[in-house]
Amino acid sequence: MLVGFYNGKLIGDELKTRTCTALRPNSEGNSYTWVLTPNGAFIYKWWGHDDRANYTRHSQLGNGDPVICAGEIRLNRRNYVESVIAMINDASGHYKPDGGACLKYVAWKLEKLGVETTETSWYWRGE
Repeated sequence: MLVGFYNGKLIGDELKTRTCTALRPNSEGNSYTWVLTPNGAFIYKWWGHDDRANYTRHSQLGNGDPVICAGEIRLNRRNYVESVIAMINDASGHYKPDGGACLKYVAWKLEKLGVETTETSWYWRGE
């Protein structure tokens, strides 16, 4: 679960181990899949695109419950900042994106966590 931004890094709480870790920037062929739950949790999982056998579906991240929004993010390293959200989208087959309307709640959540998104590229289905 994403918990904030500290020393140029996005910080997450590993839900299974209850340890804090820094999210690592993506390389070609991987990203993070994520959901934003109604209680405000931004739950994510790293995804290697060539490893479909270990892909975690949005419905699994959301525990099968309704979510506010779901999609993918990609992190880049920029200047001295370790993890900057370079791209975020609402690409979810299970939760059937709403043409980007839900992304305003994602932007609000990231702002509340102190995550800078002024240079983030936002994409949505139907665009």
